[in-house]
Amino acid sequence: ETSNEELLTTNEELMATNEELQSTNEELQSVNEELRVVNAENQGRIDLLKRANTDLDGLSRATRVPTVFLDAGLQLTRFTLEATRLFGFRDSDLGRPLSDYSSVLDYPLNEHDLGEAVAHDVEANREVAATDGRWFQVRVLPCAAAPGVDSRVVVTFNDITSLRNVHLLQAVLDSLPKQVAVVDVEGIVQLANAAWANDAVDGHALTARPPVGGNYLLAFDRDLGDPDAVDALVGLRAVMSGALDQYRLRYLVRDGSGERPFMMHVRPLRQPGGGVVVSHVDLAMDEQPAPGDLAKGIVHG
Repeated sequence: ETSNEELLTTNEELMATNEELQSTNEELQSVNEELRVVNAENQGRIDLLKRANTDLDGLSRATRVPTVFLDAGLQLTRFTLEATRLFGFRDSDLGRPLSDYSSVLDYPLNEHDLGEAVAHDVEANREVAATDGRWFQVRVLPCAAAPGVDSRVVVTFNDITSLRNVHLLQAVLDSLPKQVAVVDVEGIVQLANAAWANDAVDGHALTARPPVGGNYLLAFDRDLGDPDAVDALVGLRAVMSGALDQYRLRYLVRDGSGERPFMMHVRPLRQPGGGVVVSHVDLAMDEQPAPGDLAKGIVHG
């Protein structure tokens, strides 16, 4: 009877232990479900991160802008393929400070610009020359740090050589006394110098000079009663179509001081898409010597 009582006690203890184990198993199953949910959320975040990295890589390839990513210690964390042509980066260089590298740019990315971006969120913009004659706009952009995340810096290098060449071309054209404009095959003025723009304001003949964006062909419509305007429109269209290599017309401009002879000159623009270069020259101005030349006894003729 004593042994039986002991066995009954042991059995009760085993049953209690079994109930505890069952309870523990239920808790473990609950924890396991929570871990599965957390794992699924983490996997979703990983997928989002992969997609973001893929989109970033695609954007970098599409824009073709050399870009360098730096951490708060100004160490290299990422770079685009185009940046390797400026700095000679390799994949194994990640984690190294940017100061370890030389570039083709006449602009060392100094501690000041990068340090100001990290410490004070200050953006820097500079136009920098390269050793091969190109020009770049260097932008140092601070990245706003999230809580618990160190600040970062993104540096982009935009090739602005063509833009600077356009500005140089515009400056050269503006220095010319003759009126010059580039007109596309639809008659739209794409580029004009200061002399052309001034005449567009003053409204001198032969026909009006429309500003950039205006239609030069339509400007002839109001003057079709003038034989010179009709002839000029025909010649202009002939050069645009390739029927003529060039066109010239001498005409008179009447203003308060009397009549002045002008020469209109049209030549084709040798580029994809075509177009023409139109110039108007004040012949009276060309025939008169400059005051400085008169002082030197120089006569043009």
